[in-house]
Amino acid sequence: MTKKKDTTIDEKLNDLDEQIKAFLDDIEDWKTNSDTTACEETGISGLDDNFGYVRESRYVDKGVTYFIPVNPKPEGEYKLEELVVFANEEDTYHERRKNKLYFKSDTKKVLRITMWIRKVTGNDPSNGVLFSLYREGCRVPVFKRLEQIDPDGFEYSFTYEDTGKLLPGRYFLLIGNMENDLEAKSPLEIMGTQLCYRFRILTEGTYLPKPKVRRVSVSRPDVQETVCGTSGKLDIKVALKGYIEDTYDFCAYCYNTDHQLIGKVETDAKLISKGSNTWLKFSLESAYIWVAGDYSLVFVYNEEPAYVFSFHLSSQAFVQCEVRELQPDSFHYLMVKYCEKKVVWQGRICKLPGMRNIRERFVSLIEETVFDELCRRKGVEITKRNKHFVMIGAESSIQPKVATCLSSMFSLGNIQMDEVDATSLITSKNSLNPYEEVNTLMSNRLDSTIFLKQFSALLSPNGFTGVT
Repeated sequence: MTKKKDTTIDEKLNDLDEQIKAFLDDIEDWKTNSDTTACEETGISGLDDNFGYVRESRYVDKGVTYFIPVNPKPEGEYKLEELVVFANEEDTYHERRKNKLYFKSDTKKVLRITMWIRKVTGNDPSNGVLFSLYREGCRVPVFKRLEQIDPDGFEYSFTYEDTGKLLPGRYFLLIGNMENDLEAKSPLEIMGTQLCYRFRILTEGTYLPKPKVRRVSVSRPDVQETVCGTSGKLDIKVALKGYIEDTYDFCAYCYNTDHQLIGKVETDAKLISKGSNTWLKFSLESAYIWVAGDYSLVFVYNEEPAYVFSFHLSSQAFVQCEVRELQPDSFHYLMVKYCEKKVVWQGRICKLPGMRNIRERFVSLIEETVFDELCRRKGVEITKRNKHFVMIGAESSIQPKVATCLSSMFSLGNIQMDEVDATSLITSKNSLNPYEEVNTLMSNRLDSTIFLKQFSALLSPNGFTGVT
């Protein structure tokens, strides 16, 4: 009995020695292999051999070894023009280009993968497309999914509903049996035999503690003698209290006194912990000329506007900043939270020079809309407001176009613009009903806007009061 027990212990010790040796070999591989080195191939698990993906290889990326699939054939059978990962079924241009997906902390996460592809040759592909999602730092994928794609199709989508595995962090999606199209808008990087799409999953800022800003400094780079009168860049340093996790993402929007967007920066730089502070350093570049004057820099974390840094730009190398915390009803909070998320508003409202009054009016309408939504949730009737507006200026052919844009920007809810010369309303064609033209014009106006040219004619002695 004793001899049998000793043998069992020896076998276990030998197994432990082999496991330790294998572990040390893996460490040695990580040290010696470069970031793009593919290692030995092993069998792939979780997929039917008939699908063709029967092998996987070890691949080192940023110091971590991952087990990734190997394509069934040396070359992909599809060409990829574009691939986008959406969050929770959202489909906006704004979300489409950022590679940053924001989720509420208390909702189920859903990823929708959409791609635009074409087959490589005239023959139908013999293998499907394998998708493998990895979280950076984890050697095995979060999920694998094989899709049989219509070879004659162009756009293809599918969804993945999370079961609690998608924590905030950095991810990459591997796509097998696929090559970059030569005319692709944004070619993907290649990892082994797979195409690789990187993105981040983040929590919306309203569900995170607001970082505390201790101090801010704005300066020009040493190589610049002056920044005023140039389109140079500004260096910004922000000291945040305590330790800030990597799950926070920061950006900043810069406005002039007309509330015109001068520049925006995504601060992808790493956070630097020093003492009791965490430092964030970034540079703000603008396509516009910096002129002496006042500027406002809106500081945003995870798409939640948090602070505005006010400073005066002059010939001085260093600029003093005033830090003010934003509230949900603040002008700059509403400007960034709503206007900057829509591409059409970015072009028509945020970036056009001048237009200070229009921007202020637009933001006030956003505030009213938010209040109306609150009334609806509470079962209170919303406030009815005057939707009319007057344009003052010389008559010109461009005025109808401007009026159409203003109607759209002011969210009047009208889809049709009817242009009417006001002078035609002065002289009545029906003596029995002198207001027939006016009544006809004003009936059934729920879905259209009337643009009255020569409006001053109605204010003259021969206006409505003088209709005969």
